Amino acid sequence: ELIVAEYIKETCIEQNLEVIGVAKNRENAILLIANEKPDIVLLDINMEERFSGIRIAQHIRKISYDVCIIFISAFSDSETLEAAFKTNPDGYLVKPLDKSTLIANLLLASFKVNWRKEKKEKKIIQLKTDAGELSVDITNVLYVESEGNYCDFIFENGIRITERISLSNVSESCVKELIRTHKSFCINPTFAG
Repeated sequence: ELIVAEYIKETCIEQNLEVIGVAKNRENAILLIANEKPDIVLLDINMEERFSGIRIAQHIRKISYDVCIIFISAFSDSETLEAAFKTNPDGYLVKPLDKSTLIANLLLASFKVNWRKEKKEKKIIQLKTDAGELSVDITNVLYVESEGNYCDFIFENGIRITERISLSNVSESCVKELIRTHKSFCINPTFAG
């Protein structure tokens, strides 16, 4: 596995991608990701134990949807694919790795990172609530859920803010950023799909 990791590292460097490190186990990978905050993560599905890469991807998705995840595995059975796809990966490579396919996935992930960064410039909006004004970076809102006279703003990082404000007020103030999909929900289409 270290030979494969070295091959991938060299291929990344050839494509002018900065390699922040190679982790040998789940704990090291999570620490490396938390400290370095990479844009693209290549994960072996079975690093040290079955589905350890998938557990790392689940951890990443709890923190950020902006990280591109590419799985690498010797397995392409339905159980492995189903578990991997639940983390919404940006790629899935089957060993033995083909260099041109690896490069294509790296370039696609790099393009996605740049596209997301361009698209996700901060947009602060002011909402009038019963308690006064609320400043919200609407680009980080996954969705807004209303319950009675209150709205829960659910952010990309998992934070939930509850404010006394109508969903109609929110959807009218954020007509370009949020889509009202239900009488109780507005979603940010940037995070959909």
